[in-house]
Amino acid sequence: MRIAEYQGLPYAMFVYDPADELELRTQVAMLATRLRNHGRNVQILSLAEEMWAALKAAFGADLEAFFASEQASPDGLERAIQTAAEVLHNVVPLDAWLAERVAALDPGSSIVLLTRAEALFPMYRMSALLERLAYRQVLVPTVLFYPGIAEGINGLSFMGVFEPDHTGYRVRIY
Repeated sequence: MRIAEYQGLPYAMFVYDPADELELRTQVAMLATRLRNHGRNVQILSLAEEMWAALKAAFGADLEAFFASEQASPDGLERAIQTAAEVLHNVVPLDAWLAERVAALDPGSSIVLLTRAEALFPMYRMSALLERLAYRQVLVPTVLFYPGIAEGINGLSFMGVFEPDHTGYRVRIY
């Protein structure tokens, strides 16, 4: 199954208005059902759930203590975001975490649907996630449902907040 225009990068991004998040979840579930009815093995991964699992793996029982200490600080939210970003990029890299989750899937019959990307805002850029998955040679066709705004051919603004990134998404954008 090939969903991208570049050989070796079986990824695509589906851009949707962040205000439509709840409707998107319903539509993704129905899409998964249709794909399964056509013989595909579909793995829906919530990036929100995967993020929390990676943070729990890094902090263990100390996760609640971490958040409590961050709440007590005047710059607690900013520090919590920076710490979580550091963990997801370097301590328990999210890309490695996801690669491990899909390692057993057959690229010829499986597809991964990545949802809830908004949970990673502003800690993790989606272009970086896809590039890192490619670096880890994740070859299972993957669709990232991207909450944001499309501008031009390949400009995307994550959550409609960041300036559009035109720096080379190497995947097909829908």
